[in-house]
Amino acid sequence: MSQSPGVQPQGGISVLATTRRSDRLDDLERRGIDHPLLDTGEISDAVRKLYPQGVDAALELVGTPTLPDTPRSTTGPDFTSYRRS
Repeated sequence: MSQSPGVQPQGGISVLATTRRSDRLDDLERRGIDHPLLDTGEISDAVRKLYPQGVDAALELVGTPTLPDTPRSTTGPDFTSYRRS
């Protein structure tokens, strides 16, 4: 698992990252992720517990099965980016 330079924490922002494997949560934290989350297929509830208003942006890397849940984590539907694999 690697972290893209484009999503490394920079001044004043917090980064959340998900993994489907619980044994990788510590690795995400060691890599500087502020809030590593276990992805159970729906992450919006976990994100909203941390940020009740939602996050400002989300980058969806998994694909269309999880895409409907991702915008529920953000402050608005225009703040989700999807990368085709």
